Amino acid sequence: MPSAQVVEKKQQIVNELSENFKNAQACVIVNYAGITVENDTALRKELTAAGVKYAVIKNTLIKRACATALHSPQILFCIL
Repeated sequence: MPSAQVVEKKQQIVNELSENFKNAQACVIVNYAGITVENDTALRKELTAAGVKYAVIKNTLIKRACATALHSPQILFCIL
């Protein structure tokens, strides 16, 4: 059983993601498996320069945030 601190931190992440989804003009969810550290670093730099938020987040937290923000987790399941 996770500690109360871990659960609270995860809930905070879900809440922040939910707000980001609600306020976003667009959202892209990708599978980054196989990307090298060098390519990931270059991608992060380009996205940051363009004003784009980039984060690696657990699928479970993304699903919960989408369910909260969009009131429909099925939308995300079609994407994943």
